[in-house]
Amino acid sequence: MEHNKEKLLLHVILFLLCAHFAFSQDSYSIDYSTGLPRFIQQLSWVRDEYAMNYEVVVQSINDDFNEYFFKGISELSAIEVSLSPGRYRFNVTPFDLLGVRGETSDWTEFEIIAAYQPVINRFFPHVFLMDVRVRRALYLDGDNLFEDSEIYLRSGRRNLIPINVDVRSPQRVVLLFDDEAIYTGRYDVYVRNPGGLVTSIPGFSIIYKKPLDLFIKLAYTPPIPLYGNLQEVFGTNLFLPGYNLSFEAVSSARGSFNGGIEFGVGSFFINPAAEIRFGMDNMVDGFRNAGDGAAIIDFDINIVMQTRFNLRRNAFSFRFGVGFTSLSGMGNFYNTEPLIVHFNLNASFMFLLYDIFFLDAGIDFTHYMGNDSFGLVKPRIGVVWQF
Repeated sequence: MEHNKEKLLLHVILFLLCAHFAFSQDSYSIDYSTGLPRFIQQLSWVRDEYAMNYEVVVQSINDDFNEYFFKGISELSAIEVSLSPGRYRFNVTPFDLLGVRGETSDWTEFEIIAAYQPVINRFFPHVFLMDVRVRRALYLDGDNLFEDSEIYLRSGRRNLIPINVDVRSPQRVVLLFDDEAIYTGRYDVYVRNPGGLVTSIPGFSIIYKKPLDLFIKLAYTPPIPLYGNLQEVFGTNLFLPGYNLSFEAVSSARGSFNGGIEFGVGSFFINPAAEIRFGMDNMVDGFRNAGDGAAIIDFDINIVMQTRFNLRRNAFSFRFGVGFTSLSGMGNFYNTEPLIVHFNLNASFMFLLYDIFFLDAGIDFTHYMGNDSFGLVKPRIGVVWQF
């Protein structure tokens, strides 16, 4: 509807003071036939069993009991009036088939209070970006915006109700929305004031800034031989040299888990000079026969499943995939199989550090194929740059 500042539109609050058969109801409608809204109030009563018609008297209490007469109302139990703001009372007198006047009901008082047309002049921002971490606040400037106004975002699919409405003045309101409960779409900003007067203004959207979240990750991943020939020669110890660099692209859409893909490269060097042993030293100490150890370079392609939460400040990711490995070394591992296939399985958790930088912690598992298959477990700690 057209925004304007017309006031003195009517909202009925009827206080029930029933006597005999008469009582009033809180009922009204709004007539827009003239272009401007006009309130129509309904005064109703319980029909008398023998009444053929009624006489209704409405008095203005604020105006020296100025009276409004409604006669000859036949076979009805309500009339419609359009009264100005103020305090009123009314009574009803029935007439029977012979036109004999019956007993007049007691006065029933009611009040009509002024209703105000809400107005929205502007609002900001005009868009919420789903994949941006920000407080979901919408600021409205207008007129006749009150504590008991209904203000929300309306669309054809669903309405978004704010979790908090901060009415700073009748001209300024701040709406706060739950980040976890917003949905993409185009919305109208809608206001309904007490009494039924409404206004709305289109132009608000909730969208994604980009279809994919992109990450570059640099991680420290020291290997631990878990089984196979590497474990038999070097033991289940933590070997300090291990690094991984990867690029990850994940759907930015909200969901339980979003899919994506990761490309990575990792390098590891297993050498007894750079190992940390756990528990009792009862492992095979055959590294002297293995020379300097084994050097491994991995090239990975992984499928990613990721969920974001806490206003996208944290994420849990699960990955699985394949790759190939360049393996070289001394002794038993000297150029025996320079290129082998491997399978990956890993999980990690991201914590927001600052702005677009995250801390990434998790664990990787890789199974290496070949004549002498083996497995490595690699704890992961690193930094992530999202762009």
